[in-house]
This record gives sequence, structure tokens and C-alpha cells, in this order.
Amino acid sequence: AGVTDPDTTNPMLRFTNIVTLTWGDIDLERATITIPPERSKTHTEIRIPIASALLRLLAEIPKGGGADPVFGEVKGIKRSFASALRRAGLKGHSFHSLRRTAATIMCRAGVRLEVVRKLGAWKKSRDVLTENYLNINAADLREAVEVLDRLVAGELCHKHFANRQP
Repeated sequence: AGVTDPDTTNPMLRFTNIVTLTWGDIDLERATITIPPERSKTHTEIRIPIASALLRLLAEIPKGGGADPVFGEVKGIKRSFASALRRAGLKGHSFHSLRRTAATIMCRAGVRLEVVRKLGAWKKSRDVLTENYLNINAADLREAVEVLDRLVAGELCHKHFANRQP
């Protein structure tokens, strides 16, 4: 209980978890990151899989000892991210925007909401995720209506009802 399912896909760590990440938190062999409860906002252990691209990068960079930081100092990370936002012409965004974007992209790709919630280590109800993080727009609503239309008018719906027994 309290451990994020390691059989899912990409991590959506909070900024604090990223900047405090140590080599001891990373298991390259099992391709997992483990954040201990004392460094977790929800005060529960977070264990998440490492995406393939990140795993390749981590395998290439020099490793420190178990307590050594993986990504360097906090000021350097914040400065680099702010610089990247300026160069991209993105205003009104923060490092935290990455969590919202990742959650939205995964949901749009069909990843179940419960899986997204576990990857983001949201402890609270699904409402927190849907109300505060997912960016639902008019195109999403249109797509949902079109999916329903295809299902109702399409073969899937007919097969479903034809195979039901009274």
C-alpha cells in the first residue's frame, strides 16, 4: 500500500523529487526510481518505472555514490529550465506545468486515469487530477462526442448488443 505501481510507464515526478534524486534512489537493473516516504509529498513510498529514453541517458552519465545527487544543484536546474522556457517563448509556465502536460497527453492517448494518478503519485481522489491537472479543451469534447457517435452507429455497438443474452 502506498507504493506506485512499477508496472506502468513514465514517471511524472515533482520538482522537489527530481532535484533531491540520488543515485541510491535509482535501480538501473530493474529500471525503477524509488522515492522514500520522508521525501514524498504524500509521505508514502513512490516507486515508478524509468522510461526507456531516460534509462539510456542515466546509463551514459557518470554515477556518484548512493547519496550523491543525480542532476546537480537546484539553482542550476531552475536556471536552465527558466532559460529553456524563455528561448521557447513560453510565458506563464513552470516546471510544474510538465506534470499537467504529461497527465493530459497520457489521458488523451488512452492511458487509464487511475494509472496516470499513480504515476503522478496523487494520493487524493481522482477529482484533484481531473479538476487541477488535466487540460480538457473543445477538441477533446468534440472527439468524445465523435467516439460515442461511431460506437452508437457502428459495428461495435451492434456486436455488443447482438451478443448479449436476455
